Amino acid sequence: MFDRPPPTLLPLTTTTMDSLDFERDLATARGLADAYVPQNDQDITKRLLVAMLDHAPTEQGQWNLSRDILDCTKHKAGEESHFDVKLQEIAEWYKVCFLIPIGFNASLRPDPNEYLSGYPENMPQYQKNVLRRDNYRSVISGIVDYDSATNGWVKKPFDLVTFTQPAHVIPPLLGKCDEQALVWTALERFSGLKLANDLCGQNIDRLENLFTLSVGEHSGFEQLIGWLEPVPVCCLNLIRC
Repeated sequence: MFDRPPPTLLPLTTTTMDSLDFERDLATARGLADAYVPQNDQDITKRLLVAMLDHAPTEQGQWNLSRDILDCTKHKAGEESHFDVKLQEIAEWYKVCFLIPIGFNASLRPDPNEYLSGYPENMPQYQKNVLRRDNYRSVISGIVDYDSATNGWVKKPFDLVTFTQPAHVIPPLLGKCDEQALVWTALERFSGLKLANDLCGQNIDRLENLFTLSVGEHSGFEQLIGWLEPVPVCCLNLIRC
């Protein structure tokens, strides 16, 4: 699933940031993407590439995207550049290999009964582990997990309780994709991180890829209408949602 490239897939660069002018390349690439004129209302080339440049989580990810865009300007002497067409192809590649798989996962939101039936006796081990690590409560609201409170796993006092679910940072559907699938290639290029080897298969349920949310928070997170951002405060990192 999600391992077939679009018909006009361009080869992607694999060079690193070493000794290169990151700020210059990023500014130039963003300027090129921002100057692109959409061909119609369905053309998301500009919106997608600008958003990805602005929100890639690491400088390596921003640089990967910058090089993809800058490579669109290359052409042989005497040939037309076809820059706009190449830029559209890059955007289409990320749409097909990155956005669609992530969005498809959002349409497969877990049924609460999957987590609550026979709970907590039949709770998956990874869910027990993430609940314990997160002190048996939502990491966003801090509200205590209902069944954890009922079973005496949480020390009183606490004011509110709610049903919770384990939320995946990288969607669980991707764990079913082979390491060589293009969805992993696109995700690694955007993130600037090596992810496939660590998260393929059952590794998708490792603690580093999970956190506890209430059912409502989890629904918003998986529908891509809610997200988390790091907010530096002095020497600390808080979570803004």
